[in-house]
Amino acid sequence: MDTRPATPEGAARPDPAPLRVPASTLLALGGAAALVAAYLVSRANYLVFHAVLESFRAVTALCVFVIAWNSRGYLKSGNLWFLGVTYACTGVVTLLHMLAYKGMGVFPAADTDLPTQLWTASRLVEATALCIAAFTPNRRFPTGVTVMAVGGVSAALLGAIALGVFPACYVEGSGLTPFKKASEAVAIALYAAAAVGIQRQTNERTRRRRHLFQLAVIANALGSLSFSLYVDVYGFLNFAGHALVAAADALVFAAFVRVGIKRPQELVFWAIEHERQVLRNELDRQNLQLLSAEAELEQGHAELEGTRQALDTMRARETAIVGAVGEGILCVDRGGRVTFANDAARRMLDGLGLAVGQPLPLRLVLAGAAYDLPLPDIAAPDRVLEVCVRPFLTGGDASVVVMRDVTARRALEAAASQHAEAMKRSLVETIAVVAQIINIRDPYTAGHQERVADLSVAIAREMGLGEEEVTGIYLAGVVHDIGKISVPAELLNRPGRLTPPEYNLLKTHARSGHDILCKANLPWPVAEIILQHHEKLDGSGYPQGLTGDAIRREARILAVADIIEAMASHRPYRPALGIEAALEEVGRCAGVSLDADVVAACLRLFRDKGYTLPAVDWGAPSVAVARLAAR
Repeated sequence: MDTRPATPEGAARPDPAPLRVPASTLLALGGAAALVAAYLVSRANYLVFHAVLESFRAVTALCVFVIAWNSRGYLKSGNLWFLGVTYACTGVVTLLHMLAYKGMGVFPAADTDLPTQLWTASRLVEATALCIAAFTPNRRFPTGVTVMAVGGVSAALLGAIALGVFPACYVEGSGLTPFKKASEAVAIALYAAAAVGIQRQTNERTRRRRHLFQLAVIANALGSLSFSLYVDVYGFLNFAGHALVAAADALVFAAFVRVGIKRPQELVFWAIEHERQVLRNELDRQNLQLLSAEAELEQGHAELEGTRQALDTMRARETAIVGAVGEGILCVDRGGRVTFANDAARRMLDGLGLAVGQPLPLRLVLAGAAYDLPLPDIAAPDRVLEVCVRPFLTGGDASVVVMRDVTARRALEAAASQHAEAMKRSLVETIAVVAQIINIRDPYTAGHQERVADLSVAIAREMGLGEEEVTGIYLAGVVHDIGKISVPAELLNRPGRLTPPEYNLLKTHARSGHDILCKANLPWPVAEIILQHHEKLDGSGYPQGLTGDAIRREARILAVADIIEAMASHRPYRPALGIEAALEEVGRCAGVSLDADVVAACLRLFRDKGYTLPAVDWGAPSVAVARLAAR
């Protein structure tokens, strides 16, 4: 029984629903048919198959570049732009590979190695680019730099192939070279790394595109594996490799079509999200910088507060120290007005009208060393201040004045000076008494000593020695033969030459004179001068045989004066030889046994300045005493 609803008479029956086949099924059937057709063509005419397939790949690469170029505005120079430039360069190399193929007739002189080299170069560039893009999903590649870098690498590889520098990849009769197999292994490793990099990406908006790229790198890796195993150019593995590589290029093209034509909003959303993330990261970085700056400011504030407290403490301590010291301290500006005065300064200048802000009531001298400043009688009679004025130039002050009341100290110093002068006079008078004793015992020796002392003083002053040193030389001169007390008088005044033992006994007078005076606490080295007055520069003197600078300068002066006076004067054992003979003798010995400077000064005195030895009355013992007292 028919259960279908009845239709009115004459009404048309509705058409049955059309049969819908899924697009994926149609795509799979089309791909399978194309694969079978390609295989049949390759078996019938491999050259046609290869030309069609490589042309397809070159056109696909060009389309990928065109999509990338037209979409560069919202691609923001990302890694898809980088891949587009790479596929443009590899497309050119692929086209050259097709034209160089044996049988095409474009490069008649080329063998099978040339297309294989071009193929290897394009595969290495493509694999490297896919690996870089897989690990830099958010990286920007500047337009000009990217074109120059990828184009430069591709041009360099083509130049190496043209110049014969690129290694051989295929040898007729032997097949693939080790370099070709190694290159394919490297390409497989790069494709595998690219697959890992794509798998690590987690952006949900690019999931479909990532799947297409992942299938493309897998197909490329399988294609490289096929190309590393084939032996026959026309064999199945070579066909499979070409087919897989063409499929990989088609998948890359589909990914670019999806991004640049079908769904460009995905890339725009990605760019917006990327910019948002960049801004978020920048905001976080600036927040961290602000927090760090705030922490540094707080730390700096704490340090400044600590420094301020330390300065306050130091200022309070300095104020207490300045107020407690006994020295008066003043600060004076460039106009001579007092800007600061401590309590000690106010006490010292009490009565002179010292006041801050008013001119200083004293005339001061800017000097590096301290100097004494007597106070006016109106302030403090007989009071003396030690004043030191130094430039200050800080806080508007021109100088700082430090004052010390030295009235009592100067009084003590004056008393000490008087006492020292009295002691010195006492010592001089003692030496004068000793000289008088020598004069009484041996009038010849006494007159000799005073004349030597007078000449020694004249030589010393001619040489520019100070008066204190001159006084010491004079004192040593008037008693330089005091050691002859230990020598018998008959030996000193006996006419004729002395025997060697007698002469050796006479030579002991220098040591004896030193021993007599060395215990006296004299302010001059009189004992040392007496000990060395017979020493010679060349070591021929006595009693120590000293040489050169080991002999005191005072003793060298005394030695020259002693020779002059001894030769120019009468002695009991010989007549006087005369002053000229004495001057010639010391001139001959200058620089040898006698000091040349001392001799030169002595000669100037006698020959240029008219010096003469003083006449001494040997019978007047008070002459030496009077001269010493006058000094």
